[in-house]
Amino acid sequence: TVHYGYSMNWVVEVFGTCIMDFDGNSEAVSQVIKSSHEMCETTERIAPAGKLLLLPPHDTPINVTGHLLAMLLHKKWTSYFFSQEIAGDVQVGVASMQTYNPLATNANCLSMTWTYDPEIQLQDQNGRKREDPLESAPNCPTS
Repeated sequence: TVHYGYSMNWVVEVFGTCIMDFDGNSEAVSQVIKSSHEMCETTERIAPAGKLLLLPPHDTPINVTGHLLAMLLHKKWTSYFFSQEIAGDVQVGVASMQTYNPLATNANCLSMTWTYDPEIQLQDQNGRKREDPLESAPNCPTS
């Protein structure tokens, strides 16, 4: 059996996924806001039609900055969630975040695939066996 799931509320368990976690550190807050604007601008360059939804941001600063911070920290939470102590002998296929979407109900949704069956060999998009997707995957994969 291959399991498919998603987690919407994982960010409440991870310190640093909300800009309010940096209260009192104005330099960090400024950097997060600046990086969030750069994220929206980069997304607009990659998908020009997205400019209608992304620039200027039609969302709250909490949501925009929260998505940026979640992209930076989701790999740590996924590693914890699938750790030997919690999940046992598990083979992880994919753990990825969606592209920022201000119309989404929850822009921080994390999609995952995994199996406990040792006879199933999960593969990457090129058909190669996944050695350790949590270590080799980029920090900010998006679909």
